Amino acid sequence: MPEEKKEENKIKPINVVAKNDKLLNVKPKTPYGANQMLYMTLSESLKYKYNKKIRYLTKEEVAEHNKEDDAWIIYKNKVYDITLYLKHHPGGKKILLNESGKDITEFVLKFHPWVNVEEILKHTFIGYVKDK
Repeated sequence: MPEEKKEENKIKPINVVAKNDKLLNVKPKTPYGANQMLYMTLSESLKYKYNKKIRYLTKEEVAEHNKEDDAWIIYKNKVYDITLYLKHHPGGKKILLNESGKDITEFVLKFHPWVNVEEILKHTFIGYVKDK
C-alpha cells in the first residue's frame, strides 16, 4: 500500500494583480496586513488581559493612546486597544494610526458598514467612554 502524502496546511497571503501588470512590468504589491484569521487566533490570548475589570475613560484619556506601540480607538462608545491589530489590518496600519486615539464610529460606518468591529476587537475591549 503506498504511503499517504500529507499536505502542509499553511495560510499564505495572496497578491492581487491586474491582468496587464505583467505587460507593464509591474511587480505585485505585498499585501498590507497579515491574515485576518491569524489575528483572530492571536487575539484569543488577549481575552484574559483586558476583560478583567471594566473601565470608564474620557475621550481625552483615549486620545493619549495614539502611537504605534500604544493605540486605542473608540467605537460605539466602547474603547478598544488596536495595537496588535495594526499589524493585521488588511488596509495597512497607516490608516488606523491616523485614527487612533479617536472615535472611529462614523468612519467605519461610512467606509466599512459590513465589518463587525466589535467581533474583531472583542478581546481587546478596555471599557466605555464616560461623560466628563
